[in-house]
Amino acid sequence: MKKRNLLANFLIVNIFLFMTFFEKVKANNANYFMELGNKKMSKNENFNGAKNALLDFDKAIEIDHLHEGSYVSRCYAKYLLKEYYSAISDCNMALKISKNIDNKIGAYINRGISKEKLGDMSGACSDWRQASYLGDDKAKNWVRLDC
Repeated sequence: MKKRNLLANFLIVNIFLFMTFFEKVKANNANYFMELGNKKMSKNENFNGAKNALLDFDKAIEIDHLHEGSYVSRCYAKYLLKEYYSAISDCNMALKISKNIDNKIGAYINRGISKEKLGDMSGACSDWRQASYLGDDKAKNWVRLDC
């Protein structure tokens, strides 16, 4: 009986320590905060969702200033917040550091829609052509219809 109680206590302490360690790892993980922000955006893809997600993207970038996916996501959040110049700046950074083709496509698309809102259709079409060249069908359609 005593051995069973000791074993149970040992397991409880170890589980608690593991969970505490896991929470600390999550708190310092840029991917965790990017995904948290993306979940907030997917539930509420409007001004409020973007505003709530922005802090998560900021935290991810604070943890890893070269976290390309967070720049792409923050770019889109800023687009939804109508902060078009700031969105373009984030997309520029994402394109500068990105090695992932999906992030490049997202950055070109997001930068393009921000430029479109600023009345720069030539710049928007240029970005959408780049996204289309990388294989995005939505961008290819936008180029066909709007450029």
